[in-house]
Amino acid sequence: MKRLLRSFLISLFAVGAALCLGFGIYQLTQLARLPEQFVKPLETLAPFAEGEQMRFKIYWKRVRIGSAVMTFYPNVDFEGQRLHKIVVALDTATFDDREEIYLSPDNFLPVKIFRDIRQMGARKKIVEDYDQLNKRVTVTQEGADREPTVIERAGPLHNVICLIYLVRQTESFAPDWNLNVFLPTVDFDLKFSGSENVEVPAGDFEALAFTGNPNEFRLWASDDARRLPLKFRSAGLLKYEAVLTDFGLATDGEAKESDG
Repeated sequence: MKRLLRSFLISLFAVGAALCLGFGIYQLTQLARLPEQFVKPLETLAPFAEGEQMRFKIYWKRVRIGSAVMTFYPNVDFEGQRLHKIVVALDTATFDDREEIYLSPDNFLPVKIFRDIRQMGARKKIVEDYDQLNKRVTVTQEGADREPTVIERAGPLHNVICLIYLVRQTESFAPDWNLNVFLPTVDFDLKFSGSENVEVPAGDFEALAFTGNPNEFRLWASDDARRLPLKFRSAGLLKYEAVLTDFGLATDGEAKESDG
């Protein structure tokens, strides 16, 4: 079991170090919900529209190591459920990771995540199956001669990308706003830390800042109706940073390739 867990953690570490892309089956409406200020009705889930796409540059110690694209699709049919879907494509010189993240529209917690990873010529596919009622995720590597890895946590399991969208759909933040975050391998309290001016390739913005404590995860979102994720830093041991370069809607070809 230790060897299986170590192998899984190494895989997670590689992705998390590059973009803090964490983790991502059943109907989550039975789950004890997040406080009301974190949730909006399905029909009012602005600011992100169908096909909204954001592009990022990825840095480590101020050196650019790759890029990423994040695309949002609301209300897709998946395994008998109506869920949101986020497609993330990460590209670096030695590591590529394409994730399809299915998340609950009620609380923005992950339901199921499919990952297609290519690293140094090798390829593997991983499925993360979240059982939020029992606070655990089952991780399966397709074609591997090993048993699935089961990770249990003290609370409902989050995913970094889902967490960003949860923050984006929150209308306002009191000075003492905070959220207990449980990722499969780390936990922290995410706190609202005030307003800052942030300049990224996508423009100059007034931003809302959020800080993870004790972990050093950080997020800056535009202080407007769009709540654009201007930049965020990894929740892993290595502090990689994703910086927004541009945003808009996916092309028809991208939407057809990614949706469904």
